[in-house]
Amino acid sequence: MQELMKAQQPIEEDFRDSSMAVALYNRLAHLKEKSEALEQKQGIIFRDKDLDAAINAINREIRETQSQLVKAGKRK
Repeated sequence: MQELMKAQQPIEEDFRDSSMAVALYNRLAHLKEKSEALEQKQGIIFRDKDLDAAINAINREIRETQSQLVKAGKRK
């Protein structure tokens, strides 16, 4: 789990040009892949609480990144 958290780099909130929107979109794609891979490892009946925590953390970052992307799209 520590390795997953270290791999996630914070995204700066600098939306002066479209390259940030592209970076956010790419980050979303990467986070979704991570989330799906972890979900596939998770058991249905016997759930790993640590794996659930990692999945929840990634899903929270997905929501935050989506919010940043929406903000980037609204800036002129």
